[in-house]
Amino acid sequence: MGASLLVAFTFSATIPKVQIGVTPADVSFYPQIPSNAVSVNHVSKGVSPSELIEFRIDEDSFVAWCNANQWKPVPVEGTTYVSRHDTFPDIAGASLTTSGVYAITDGLVYTEGNELPDADAGLTVVFDRTTGWVFAQRNSR
Repeated sequence: MGASLLVAFTFSATIPKVQIGVTPADVSFYPQIPSNAVSVNHVSKGVSPSELIEFRIDEDSFVAWCNANQWKPVPVEGTTYVSRHDTFPDIAGASLTTSGVYAITDGLVYTEGNELPDADAGLTVVFDRTTGWVFAQRNSR
């Protein structure tokens, strides 16, 4: 009788952790978000290469956070579109497109990475002056 060989492959994936309405101390996002941020919503990477975080803060605190991280945000030109996790609550006063993303026309934006050929890797941070919300997405591949 022939010998048999059993090879086991294990796939281990982390399920994304969704946090809604938490404090800055409750989330692990690099760099750490400002301590005066409120209404923090966060989705860890899990099996996705994207990590999302959003929170409310005043513009001066947003600029200080950017400066502390050596980011140089620039005014939004035209429209910047922000994807959100489908479990995050709606934001009053935000402009929602038919495809389920927010359209920001008045705010500040900082982007690093996201250039070809590695367009999937980078960080985008947007401050919406209309609502006072910050939206950040970190992608890694």
